[in-house]
Amino acid sequence: MTRLAPEVPSEPTRMSVAHYLGLVEDGVLDPDDRLELLEGVVVAMALQNPPHAAGVARADGAIRKTVGERAHVRPQLSLVLARSPCSSWRSRTAR
Repeated sequence: MTRLAPEVPSEPTRMSVAHYLGLVEDGVLDPDDRLELLEGVVVAMALQNPPHAAGVARADGAIRKTVGERAHVRPQLSLVLARSPCSSWRSRTAR
């Protein structure tokens, strides 16, 4: 079970992805809340401003042009990464 308060006051409480998603499922957090889970810590996201949006659009276009169909580009969409690479996945995708 995740601690509700950190043992050391200056240390943030860390939670798992499952616990974070459970807060959304239980209605504690709203799916539209501008939050993200980074290294187990819930962090408020800043609102997007026009220069940022323009930069994202330009970067997205440049990346798509460069990689073409060799990769799937997902600008600013949720992404859950494992702490360490899965060896079975790496062996299936290695070329």
